[in-house]
Amino acid sequence: MFTCISCRVAFETAGEQRAHFSTDWHRYNMKRRVANLPPVAAEAFNEKVIERREQNAVRTDPRSLVCETCNKNFSSENAFRSHVQSKKHRDREAARPAGIASPEQASSHQSGVVSPEVPNALKQTTASVASEAQVDSAQPPSGASNPPEEESEAESDVDDDDFVSRIAKSRLRIKPTDCLFCSTSKDTIDDNIVHMAKNHSFFIPDQDILIDVQGLLSYLGEKVAIGNLCLFCPNGGREFGSLEAVRKHMHDKAHCKLAYETEEDRAELADFYDFGGDASESDWEDLDGDAAENLETGVPMEARQQRPMSLASDGLSLMLPSGRTLGHRSLRVYYSQRLRSTISSHDKADTIAAKVAQVRERLADPSQALVPVAGGHGAFGRGQELMKARNAGEAKWARRQGRSFKDQFIKEQHKTKVGFVHNNQKHFRDPLLTIKHAGKKYEIGLDDEASGADFKNAVHHATGVPPDRMKVMIKGGLLKDNVKIAAVNLLSAQPVMVIGTSGPLPVAPQEPTLFLEDVGNGGTRMDDSPPGLVNLGQTCYFNSSLQMLKTIPQLSSALERLPISRDSPEARFSLALKGILTTMSRSSAPVHPFTVLNHLRVLAPQFAEHDSNGGYSQQDADEAWTQMISALRSTLAVGADTSFIDQAMSIELSRSLQCNDSLEEPPSRTQERVLKLQCNISIATNFLSQGMLDNLNQQIEKTSPFLGRMATYTQRSRISRLPQNLVIHMVRFYWRRDIQKKAKIMRKVKFPLQLEVLDMVTDDLRQRLQPANSLVKQILHSREDRYKTAKRLGPRTATQLADEENKRREEKALFDRTIEDVDGMGKPSGLYELTALITHKGASADSGHYIGWARKDSEPFVPSNEQQWYKYDDDKVSLVNAAIEL
Repeated sequence: MFTCISCRVAFETAGEQRAHFSTDWHRYNMKRRVANLPPVAAEAFNEKVIERREQNAVRTDPRSLVCETCNKNFSSENAFRSHVQSKKHRDREAARPAGIASPEQASSHQSGVVSPEVPNALKQTTASVASEAQVDSAQPPSGASNPPEEESEAESDVDDDDFVSRIAKSRLRIKPTDCLFCSTSKDTIDDNIVHMAKNHSFFIPDQDILIDVQGLLSYLGEKVAIGNLCLFCPNGGREFGSLEAVRKHMHDKAHCKLAYETEEDRAELADFYDFGGDASESDWEDLDGDAAENLETGVPMEARQQRPMSLASDGLSLMLPSGRTLGHRSLRVYYSQRLRSTISSHDKADTIAAKVAQVRERLADPSQALVPVAGGHGAFGRGQELMKARNAGEAKWARRQGRSFKDQFIKEQHKTKVGFVHNNQKHFRDPLLTIKHAGKKYEIGLDDEASGADFKNAVHHATGVPPDRMKVMIKGGLLKDNVKIAAVNLLSAQPVMVIGTSGPLPVAPQEPTLFLEDVGNGGTRMDDSPPGLVNLGQTCYFNSSLQMLKTIPQLSSALERLPISRDSPEARFSLALKGILTTMSRSSAPVHPFTVLNHLRVLAPQFAEHDSNGGYSQQDADEAWTQMISALRSTLAVGADTSFIDQAMSIELSRSLQCNDSLEEPPSRTQERVLKLQCNISIATNFLSQGMLDNLNQQIEKTSPFLGRMATYTQRSRISRLPQNLVIHMVRFYWRRDIQKKAKIMRKVKFPLQLEVLDMVTDDLRQRLQPANSLVKQILHSREDRYKTAKRLGPRTATQLADEENKRREEKALFDRTIEDVDGMGKPSGLYELTALITHKGASADSGHYIGWARKDSEPFVPSNEQQWYKYDDDKVSLVNAAIEL
């Protein structure tokens, strides 16, 4: 069954449904659905189409559509009417001599139409009122009898009047002592006027000729509360959906005042003012005697309804004695447009008098609600569209069709349900149900009152699958325990699929499975290992640099003393680094370095570059390390002019430059402070110390001031100050012009776990470091001998470990007594132990992968060559042996 929601119809095949979607009837109902209107049946839509074709068949002769005032011809009636309503035509018509009327006005006075030739549909007598569409909401004249074909429209009119009266009665009325613009209520009318003048700037004009203050306030209250109309907007006031909306509009637009400027505005308030004889003569001079007498003496409603019918000012509508306006249904599209009025200057007085008469009639009749709306339509908010649909009978018919469709659907549902109960349905269900499990079929007998739990128990007896591990697949999902079998409508011809194992539950392995993702190359994942860093897209260079930075022991305490300042990008980066190091010290799960990485990219935009695929580019770990150390150097101040980075990591070099081409040129000596040493890798470099000495002893070319030409110089650098933490950069990347990339030097260079730098320092510093260096070597040699002896004897006991700890305390005390401090460097010995490093896999700097390494310090009694190291492969942290991996 295929349905259409917009038209509320059903089809047997999908082809019929697709064919229906391409029809005009479906598109028309789609538009009505967007406008929140009920759908129209096919019969009513076809009648509408036939009616519109008949209306289009009645056309005005285009040869007679001529405007004499503007001297123009028109090919259609719509174009002619639009021209007559235009401002240019009205201006030309007003400029004509006063005694000469335009042909359009003359035709209107004689025949009551706008165009010279009137369609036949408009030339009907009052006896054919049943074929016309009503425009305004009022009662038909008393004593008139409707033909049988008019009964449906009369019932619709009664429903419309009841609808309008119910809306008017349901709305709140404002008393003369209530404020028109807020919910304030006063005891007297004078207090209310003072309140509105003081709080809302409301002013009543010409109070000296105002004769009925209470009536004026009552009228304005009904206009605001019942009609929801603005008091100052033109054309009778702008309409709103509620009282709060119109009050808010008057406050926002400063419309808390009366419309009193034009003659139409004053005519609307004529019942409450005494304008004198001149005003009455000018305003009522075109009224006939009967109308003037009715206005002056107040003729009852029964007498006024006996007035003869006449044409309206537009010449296309019929005015009933009750004030109701009738127009032909073919002009319904123009009535709904609410165009501007095109009343000429000659008919202006008649229009004013008609409005005044209509207002007096509504005020005099207590049975009718005052609903003044611009355009003459009695509607509230969005009720105008609903009134049009009700007048045409479409809404009632559509609701009836909708109820009929819903009732039929409910009946079919009930019929189907009864059929199931009495086994009268199309497919009779055999009480034996077929289930399918593990490729086998079983038959189970159940009552209709059985539940899903009972069904699972029966399946358990047949297949051996426990109910708690059973999944029964039915149409629409899984079978639940509280569902009745009769409601599911299981058929014997359709096997039910049962999923589950009948054997015992699998036993968990004694040792947990170790996956490759949780271990490194030859390493083992440890639960107490430090957390890794998540790769955020080519950020392995940053993760490895951050893991190496974390190994500096004094950095955490220095960051704790960091002042909270966000004045510069360096300060913001330092605060972010402090936060992530704190998080890594408290967590064992991988950490996302979003914040600190974003601050680094703001500090150095080169790390925010993208590759051709749209992702972030791979960067050099040395450049990232340099940027981070530079930011910390400017923010971590120890003294007035000293930084923590300079104190803990800076190296002072003493350099001498000697010219090789001239021995007479005196050598130049300079001092330089750097934060890392470099190891140049050449074809003859095999060890780390060898590459460092090559970098300290270099041959350079520069202009000689003594010779006045380019000369060769020998630059010899030696360390005059050693830091607590020594950073060494092995220069493996260089720029290749032929491939326009940073190529990598693949030569293997050995590096020791303990580095001695006495050959790289100055002669003065070497003499001062020699005693400490000899003592430290002696202590390390003694420790290694004790470890080998204990290793041959077997595992150490607690007593042996305590003895080893006491001996190490004695060795430290001996070192402190023997060695003196060296110029702010502490007690250096010239020996450094490797604690962290960064390695790279790949052929170039723009590709490959960086991995960080850090020494595990939890085993102080193990020699350096047998200690274990943490391998930081982004968020994968593993424990490896230094002798094997390094």
